[in-house]
Amino acid sequence: SDLQNDFTIWWQILVYFILAVSEIFASATGLEFAFKYASEELKSFVLALFLFTNCIGSLFGMIIAVWSKDPLYTWVFTGEAAVMGVVAIIF
Repeated sequence: SDLQNDFTIWWQILVYFILAVSEIFASATGLEFAFKYASEELKSFVLALFLFTNCIGSLFGMIIAVWSKDPLYTWVFTGEAAVMGVVAIIF
């Protein structure tokens, strides 16, 4: 295809910074919930459920990576932004 998106890799610095900070907040919250609020018998199970959500997110990332090619970048990012917007409205 002759279509080319002219954006630099440097645009992703802010995105990766925000992603890293959100991962830190989410991990701290999940671990605190598992060890502070879960009963002694369920701590491992609650932590396993928390880590399972990370697994599902990684699987979605691997599926989306298939379409992360040069002419499709705009559509991939637009789709991700639309899904995040819908989820933000729901929650």
